[in-house]
Amino acid sequence: MTGPWRHRLATFMLVMMLPLAAGRAGAAEVPPDMAARLAPLLPAVVNIEAITARAHHPTAFWGSGFFVTASGMIVTNRHVIAGADRILVSGRDIPTKQATVVYISSLIDLAVLRVDVGRSVPVLTWGDSDALRVGDPVFAIGNPLGVGISVSAGIVSGLDRNIRETHYDDFIQTDAAINHGNSGGPMVDTSGHVVGIDTALYSSPHNTGSIGIGFALPAHDAAFIVDQLIRSGTAHIGWAGMQVQQVDNALAQGLGLGAAQGSVVAAVAAGGPAAQAGIVPGDVLLRIDGQAARTGRAVLRQFAEAPVGRMVTVDLLHDGKPAEVALTVVEDPHPTMLASALPEMPRDLRTPMATPSDPGMRVSERRRAHEAPVLVVTAVDPNGPAAEAGIARDDLILRARDQPVATPAALRAALEAVARTGADRVALLVAGKDGARWVALRLAADE
Repeated sequence: MTGPWRHRLATFMLVMMLPLAAGRAGAAEVPPDMAARLAPLLPAVVNIEAITARAHHPTAFWGSGFFVTASGMIVTNRHVIAGADRILVSGRDIPTKQATVVYISSLIDLAVLRVDVGRSVPVLTWGDSDALRVGDPVFAIGNPLGVGISVSAGIVSGLDRNIRETHYDDFIQTDAAINHGNSGGPMVDTSGHVVGIDTALYSSPHNTGSIGIGFALPAHDAAFIVDQLIRSGTAHIGWAGMQVQQVDNALAQGLGLGAAQGSVVAAVAAGGPAAQAGIVPGDVLLRIDGQAARTGRAVLRQFAEAPVGRMVTVDLLHDGKPAEVALTVVEDPHPTMLASALPEMPRDLRTPMATPSDPGMRVSERRRAHEAPVLVVTAVDPNGPAAEAGIARDDLILRARDQPVATPAALRAALEAVARTGADRVALLVAGKDGARWVALRLAADE
């Protein structure tokens, strides 16, 4: 198979962010004090861990997010938390906390969470994504591949990209390094304002990492939902009751138009605002409240983001003749879901979690004359949680937190006790060929 592969960016023990490289040929100059401008932004970026138990082994994958209110409201991608049974949030100055879901958008790849830290948290502010130009410098912040909160730099490579994620696609393309784990992280401009949310990447069939083609959800498309949630606790999506598509040169010729312009109406919902305004299939929309109806996706976004109840003026061609109608935007009675189904996270992008009954390794009690019994690791699942924690065959398990363990039953009892507390990690003291060390084994309760 050839051609680019598209990947959403939620991942296993990884989160969202970016390395530190990107060419900026022709880009606007980066301010010399950019490090100082970025420094206060980093505490507002968080790691998001989505845990699911609906598998042979519980698994966890990561994404990123950022605070938009001092009370703990977090913006991230919808696909980061899709299917999660538990969502954990942590940050530079934020201990791990369980988050609650405030809102999951059916319109775009957006979700809003809340976490109670017990104090005010730093926040990021929205920038003007509509003002971006190709070549403008941008910076992506997050936790790629679990290496820690990172920043990568690049430029805006393209605008209004349609990657067929939704019917409303308007993605910002960038060459800033976006990798698995970056999903939901902020893309900021040189002023430190959020102009996008890292959401997807293209890569080659044999490379799931960044090749310099990443995509961010524009701040404009996210802010209209988030701002409603902040103000009123709910979000309303506008609807005009019609399907439209862009008029390209071939379609313009087929419609008998002199040149490609606007968007043509393909269908009208009976009794909807468009039908009530007299709009019919074949009408060509030229402007909506003075804004050019340049693509069908842009038209859908204009109506979706219009306040419910607003009277909107539509300039169009009806039977080939200029006309103007007014319609009243209503709330979408059946919000449009994401156009493509959320994919299963690849197995190599998930982190398996140990359970008391199956910690990803086999252990046995070993007794030698005149010596106390010890617990020895006899086998390790190479793709399991023990291997991910660095435990190897022939290692000795000495303690689980503060409990000495010398038998398989003692280890299982210690793991069960920790799992009952809701903790998602248990520290094990392990002795191997290089000496003793503590490891953090990812843990979930048995179902």
